[in-house]
Amino acid sequence: MKKNNGLWDTYTGPFVVSTDGHHLLHFYSTDNAGNTEQEKTRAFTIQHPPDLNVSIIGGFGIRVTITNLGSLDLRNESWNLTLTGGIIFFGKHKSGIATINAGDAIVLKTLVFGVGKTTITFSIASSETTVQGSVFLFFVRI
Repeated sequence: MKKNNGLWDTYTGPFVVSTDGHHLLHFYSTDNAGNTEQEKTRAFTIQHPPDLNVSIIGGFGIRVTITNLGSLDLRNESWNLTLTGGIIFFGKHKSGIATINAGDAIVLKTLVFGVGKTTITFSIASSETTVQGSVFLFFVRI
């Protein structure tokens, strides 16, 4: 068996591959009579839930900063921003798709128009962040 184009290693039992990333496994078997099968390969990817830091700040609208603290790029992930409570005329819900390279951050900005106390919830991948705020016209206080 050879992992990720490394050196061949003889194995007689289970082995573990647990690191995030793309992996390539080469393998073949030899029976007790010395017969060897043709080499086979399998490609697979392991990606644990992303390690994200999400911050939500107010001001003129809402600004969400998402930082990918993990070692893998986050590609084409759906995100949602929702405001519940208060009277929100514009900006109550916004969604999109984001790609964030490992170690990078992106900033999403949206305008809001309304009044009252609101709960702001942002979700991406398996991460969800909720903050309490209030809206007065275009201004959001968190």
